[in-house]
Formats: sequence, structure tokens, C-alpha cells
Amino acid sequence: MIQEIYPRVYDNSYKKVEPNDNSIIFLFKGRELLLKREENKIIYPCFVEFADKECKYQFLFSIDSTNYFLSTSNNDVELEDYTFEDISFFREAKDKEDSFAAITAYQLYLWYKDNQYCGRCKSELKHSDKERMLYCNECNNTIYPKISPAVIVGVIHQDKIFG
Repeated sequence: MIQEIYPRVYDNSYKKVEPNDNSIIFLFKGRELLLKREENKIIYPCFVEFADKECKYQFLFSIDSTNYFLSTSNNDVELEDYTFEDISFFREAKDKEDSFAAITAYQLYLWYKDNQYCGRCKSELKHSDKERMLYCNECNNTIYPKISPAVIVGVIHQDKIFG
């Protein structure tokens, strides 16, 4: 899917930055994402729309010069014209880069949600300021997002496929 956002440039390196007015904010509630639809386009809220909300934000990645953040504090935020929709909409979205951004954000949302406490000593995990890593002050455990590559191979011999 990353090849489908070309010529836009995806950068998943961690940066310690604060959102600006044009930063995209992803707010998930379980399997639902806050968004609005205009004609056939999906629009995600920008930071400026959260100006009067008390939220915390976690930097996720950038695409070109736009930074994307996860709202990590309040799932009860309501924005005018925005609704929560099930993430299954990714499959039908026309803009591949918007789908790619939301799917990637959802995976990171799940990782942050599932890794709030240390699996060794049960202490609360802290966010690193230098990289996308969570660490435990008590036992020095470090946790990085898991990368699970998959390869699908089909061997063809004399017009038959073997798998």
C-alpha cells in the first residue's frame, strides 16, 4: 500500500514535535475513527479544530510536510460535522494516502493502547522522548512496535499453482 501514495513521502521516524494548526489528529474510539465526508472525500480533523479541547497528543508520522498525531486523552470529544465511523471504511476510500495514514494510525493506536503497563513488573510505561519506544522506569524493560512482515508465494508449474 505504501507504493500507492507515491509521489507523497511517508516518514515514520519519531520526532519530538507539537502539533500545529494544520496537523492531522486521529481520534479513535475502539474500532471507530472521527472523520467527516464531503462528497467522495474523507476528511480528518486538524489540530486547530481541537483548540478548545483538553487533549494530549502523540506524534505518529508525517506525509510530506504534514504531521499526524494521535489524540490520547479524551474519546468523548465532539466536533461539528464529524462523526465516528467504523474503520472498515478504509477499504472503500478513494484516496489511498488517506487510507494508508488512517490504517497506520490505527495500528499505532492499538500498540499504545495495548502497552500501557510493563509485562514484567506491571508498572506504568513511559514514552521515550528520543524514539518510538515505551520503557519501564522500574525494571528497565523497553517495548517497540512489532513488525510482522508477511510474504505470499505462489509456485506455478505447468499451468498449476502450488502453495
